[in-house]
Amino acid sequence: MERFVEDDATSSAMALAFAQTTVPATIRWTGNHGRDVSVCVRAGEIDDQDLADETTVSSEQVLQVLEKRGYSVFNKSSPVTIVYEARCTGDTDKVAGFIQCLVFPGRLHVEAVKTDAAAILKQETKPRERKWLQLGALLGLLAILKARERGIENVYGLAIKDGTKQHQRLTAYMRRMGAVDVRPVGGGMKHFADRLVWGGPGMIMLINANKTARKYAALIAKELAADHD
Repeated sequence: MERFVEDDATSSAMALAFAQTTVPATIRWTGNHGRDVSVCVRAGEIDDQDLADETTVSSEQVLQVLEKRGYSVFNKSSPVTIVYEARCTGDTDKVAGFIQCLVFPGRLHVEAVKTDAAAILKQETKPRERKWLQLGALLGLLAILKARERGIENVYGLAIKDGTKQHQRLTAYMRRMGAVDVRPVGGGMKHFADRLVWGGPGMIMLINANKTARKYAALIAKELAADHD
């Protein structure tokens, strides 16, 4: 398993610094009325031919995919946040999904991802290929690309361990977005700084924005092209 390694002293110092400037930022995946929606049909299921080489995808292309699926996308970002909401067209009071991230110098922290299963099922009535990204992943990709546009390459998130299924789901989500493990967050004083930043135990994971942009370029292009068939 690929793992990104940080020096212990450096990572502890960084964690303490972030703890002084932010509230705990933990990715939480929530379904509708207790029903969870997977970020993808099969985590990491992409054929080799779907992986782009040096071609990249833009945030504008992802927005086009969301709009063609019938979502109205609202950008609620600020200089220190990247926040997007996808609302159902015709019922903009209904939030189908959102992603919230915190911006730090040189890095982005994914704080929360949420989707509404009932809203998605009602909105996305047209059949689509099984490998196409679902709403949570599209929002994640959009945030990653926006971070890239701000010159940020490193995107971090915590797959929190507040339940076995929750941890597995978050791990699958992060891996789907191209993440590798950085380090586990456990109990005891050794992990105190990380728990203070991330809000609990789990696995800190890292996404390289440039690699993810290349990874999904062909897949996004295929969906856009299919919509024009």
